[in-house]
Amino acid sequence: TGVRVHPVSAATIGLAGSTPAPWREMLAAGCVAISDDGKPVADAGMLGQVLHATAELGVPYLSHAECPAHFRGPIHDGEAAHRFGVRGIPTACEWEAVRNELHVAGSLGARIHICHVSTRESIDALRTSGRELTLLVELRSPRSRVACPTAWPHTAHRLRAPSDLWRQRRP
Repeated sequence: TGVRVHPVSAATIGLAGSTPAPWREMLAAGCVAISDDGKPVADAGMLGQVLHATAELGVPYLSHAECPAHFRGPIHDGEAAHRFGVRGIPTACEWEAVRNELHVAGSLGARIHICHVSTRESIDALRTSGRELTLLVELRSPRSRVACPTAWPHTAHRLRAPSDLWRQRRP
């Protein structure tokens, strides 16, 4: 009975994406995975170090797949963004990161969990990653395992469907 808490080690110091966190010490203290979730590990060299460490240490990397170069605006670059006249976030912001992380994880034999998948292109990248699609969105290959949830339950408290936005009046 009770609640089990599974702590996750930061991938980088301060979630800043540049200096490795003390993974071994964090895992020895009880962490079960490595992640800078909420922020991507966008630097290719640092991402490689993180994924190499997860493979070596036998824990998954929990990815917040996002390309900072594409991140702009408060919502998806779609109908609602256009209707409200705001810059939108293109789908490439997510799927380019997913595709890159899958490639690096596969080459290193690392386990990766892609958090908050929200684009068709990301799902396509997962399907065509050379891993066998199994139940839900967990993918396996002899060298790596990948899992990801879809984004809607994660973001429902922050973002609304475009039809809900349209019903609201602009200030």
